Amino acid sequence: MKAEKAVAKQLEKKAIKEAEEALAKKIAKETEEAAVKKLEKEAAEKLEKEAAEKASKGGHIEGPITPKTDYSSIPDPDEVKIGGDFTKSQKEKAIELNKTTNGGVVKSDKSGTVLSQPKKSQRGVTPDPNEWQLDHIKAKNKGGSNASSNIQILSRQENRIKSDN
Repeated sequence: MKAEKAVAKQLEKKAIKEAEEALAKKIAKETEEAAVKKLEKEAAEKLEKEAAEKASKGGHIEGPITPKTDYSSIPDPDEVKIGGDFTKSQKEKAIELNKTTNGGVVKSDKSGTVLSQPKKSQRGVTPDPNEWQLDHIKAKNKGGSNASSNIQILSRQENRIKSDN
């Protein structure tokens, strides 16, 4: 009887030790995953902040920080023409597609900067340089068309810099 109790006690201690080790491993793994997520979030925020600062100073930003949205899935207007303007439908669908691609916010296809919705122009009020604008990748005056594959979304400031070149 004593031997059976001793064996049972040893088995119980072993089971408790194994459970504690398993719990410690689980906690360590969860802590590591949380730390990785936190670092990834901080890195993304840092890149976004740097891009916004650079864009606000008119600086050139190397390549897109977020993937450029592909707008070619948006139906083209009935008449695609050189020098044509994008339709209201194309513009609305492009904004929605950009938001879907970028987690619910509109981002520049050039810099990845989070952009604001344009406001109606007012005399004497300088527009936000980070409000979004739909732009022709290939300019209308250089043979660009109103095909959806020619859409890109830029900040007002990025579009002005582009048009100056």
